[in-house]
Amino acid sequence: MRFLLFFFLLVVVITAKKAKKQPKTTTTPSPTTPNMPEFLAHASDTAKKDYVDIATNDNIVKATKEKALLAWAQRNGEPLLSAYRNHSANVHFEKIQRDSRMQEIILLLSDSAQKADASIRSITNDDSLTPKQESDQIAKQFRKIKPGVRKELMTAMESANAVEE
Repeated sequence: MRFLLFFFLLVVVITAKKAKKQPKTTTTPSPTTPNMPEFLAHASDTAKKDYVDIATNDNIVKATKEKALLAWAQRNGEPLLSAYRNHSANVHFEKIQRDSRMQEIILLLSDSAQKADASIRSITNDDSLTPKQESDQIAKQFRKIKPGVRKELMTAMESANAVEE
């Protein structure tokens, strides 16, 4: 699960770097925008903006961010609160499933890949880090990994993320 978070963060970092190069807009992303949670479809523009401000703030410690998002949902009341809780439960369940698949796959990898995965997981498991700190530490760790091991981990992650039909 944490390795998958690493991959997600890696995608976020790449996306953020690309976004810095593009001009900023003042419009709130629509709920149909990629990575915009579906439960925001019926939220007010103010609620959407507040959610995005919290969710994309890389200076908030991960544990604090989760509490802030729950507080945001509570402030906005029903039906948004229930929709947010349902969304959070679904995200948590999907992470558990991916983590379970990844745990099985990791056992089949080389010792070097298993050690690299353990190192990355220790970073992603640290809820006292901000997303930026986590991303920076993962990137630093990832640069230390040999290309063959890196490829092995990426292939494992892709397999763990594959949707079972």
